[in-house]
Amino acid sequence: MDTLKHPNFSIVKSKESFYNMWADIVLQELKRIIYAEIVEFRFSFKHDTDEPKIEDHIIRLLELYSPGQIYCLFWMAIRQADNNRTSGTWGNYTYHHIDFILKKVEETESKKQKMNEPIKSFDYPRNLNTTLLTNIFFQEVARESNWFDNRIPGKELVGLHDKKIPFYDDLKDREVQTFNGLGIMEINYYYFTSYGVVINDGLVDWLFADEKTLYSIAQQVGFSGTEDVSESAYLHLNVPYYIHEIYSTRYLLSLVQFLVDSEYEQYLPPKDAMYKDRLEGELHDNEHIPF
Repeated sequence: MDTLKHPNFSIVKSKESFYNMWADIVLQELKRIIYAEIVEFRFSFKHDTDEPKIEDHIIRLLELYSPGQIYCLFWMAIRQADNNRTSGTWGNYTYHHIDFILKKVEETESKKQKMNEPIKSFDYPRNLNTTLLTNIFFQEVARESNWFDNRIPGKELVGLHDKKIPFYDDLKDREVQTFNGLGIMEINYYYFTSYGVVINDGLVDWLFADEKTLYSIAQQVGFSGTEDVSESAYLHLNVPYYIHEIYSTRYLLSLVQFLVDSEYEQYLPPKDAMYKDRLEGELHDNEHIPF
């Protein structure tokens, strides 16, 4: 999922959902790393089943090893496969590159087990950057700086409630709490949606929403543009709105009242109506997601 990049962890409601997020983030990071290695060595995804096979293999390995150890297994396997390809000793795998790599992973793992040798834990590759979601999750929520070297903790060991406290403390600092008017912002028109207030300033549409809602939107639409942890977390959310801040419920209620009492035009342009209806429908259909 290169989706979720800035979750609202204040609404993770169970240890199981917290564990699932941890496991899924690790899975996506390993897939990014392994795919980059496969592309670098010019192996190809030739079949629709190739990517699911890799994912299933990673999931199995995560029950036994840390992400760093799994990266090590694939790192060695891909290079062994490349050597076999170069020497012409890879048999009938010419059109089954991924199967051959996975075969090498299994052989390497089996050899280490038989010789009672530990599998090394590699560092996260320097040529790649972790996603913004990964940074936020492990720095601010899980408080686990060594996640790449450690196995995923069992569901019963996650310690969700202990982990949530710092997030609640930080949430107030991230949200704009008090509405004091919109200052110098021009208001051409505005409209209300189930996911926030949209204000057009004559040039762009601004979205005012709380963090829970922005995270739910991120689940559906993902992000575009270049990630930069120094930027506003939702700046590159893949929506036709400009998002500068996140806002508390108190702020949003005051903003709504201000607009209703004002003489500004409430107007939903036809070009926006279709997108609004589609996004509201997607968010409604996925209300069961426990985030």
